[in-house]
Amino acid sequence: MGDKIVCHPLECPHGRHRRKQFVLGVDKKLLDHAPGFVATTYDAQNRPNSVSSGATTYARSVSYASSDAVAQIQYGSSSAPVATETVVFDQGLTTIRAQPTSVTITTGSSTPLTLNYRYCQNQALQYCSNNNRNVQTAGIVTPSLNLMQTFGYDKANRLASAVETGGSNEWSQTYGWTAANGPHHVVEAADQYGNHWVSASTGITPSPFTPSAASNFTNNQLFIQNNG
Repeated sequence: MGDKIVCHPLECPHGRHRRKQFVLGVDKKLLDHAPGFVATTYDAQNRPNSVSSGATTYARSVSYASSDAVAQIQYGSSSAPVATETVVFDQGLTTIRAQPTSVTITTGSSTPLTLNYRYCQNQALQYCSNNNRNVQTAGIVTPSLNLMQTFGYDKANRLASAVETGGSNEWSQTYGWTAANGPHHVVEAADQYGNHWVSASTGITPSPFTPSAASNFTNNQLFIQNNG
């Protein structure tokens, strides 16, 4: 009968039944080359390591970090490679918090895209006491761009500000309001109902339908008056 499978790989994502059960009259080799059929192979831990359809290979040589998050995917076949995506977590592949610190796309000898993420305010890779999984800075690097995005949060971990620098179209936005609290100022990115609005914007023109003040919300419902 040959190697036969009991279900479509997308319906058996972990391949638990592929090696033990059979479907009478359906040969795996025929299914692998049938139009529209997607074949998935798995590693020893039942994690997908390749995806193909007929003679087309979409992804292969998938490797994983110690947290089982995908660490690298090679797109295309070995004879016709397309790109390789590599994800680095914390300190290399030995994850501390399973937080990605970089995503790199390579095509041959070139690197068309690199994304960098930092969770500490000083952009440090190592552990910091204020790391609560919020991305503090994000870098976007291409052959023609080198951008840095910086984010701020309020005490409820809601996005309070975003700034992008390094390009020809730098921009920034703040959300919610800054309330006076004695000699200090408290940033509140939303009201007590969780309503979020753009309080200031530079380099980006918000849509007329973008809330711009707490008064846009009446009875906890969005209300925007069109003056145009």
